Amino acid sequence: MSDVVLELRGIHKSYNHGAPNALRVLEDVNVTLHKGQISALVAPSGAGKSTLLHIAGLLDTTDQGGASRPSPLAIIRRRTATCGAVSCLGK
Repeated sequence: MSDVVLELRGIHKSYNHGAPNALRVLEDVNVTLHKGQISALVAPSGAGKSTLLHIAGLLDTTDQGGASRPSPLAIIRRRTATCGAVSCLGK
């Protein structure tokens, strides 16, 4: 499996960053997901699972690190080719 669909590298996230009461929820997290891979995110309550998913879905920002993913157009094209879905692009 070499077709990477999501890669997170060196993700750091804290709330109240730089303040004395800062809460570090993610520290140097690395995740690589390949096309067709089945994965589970399992951790105790408060460990940062939802925060990591929000970062992966571009709903939240990081303090450090970054994400790499295909462009939305590439995702639509792959989904259309795989599932035969109808696309409204170019109409």
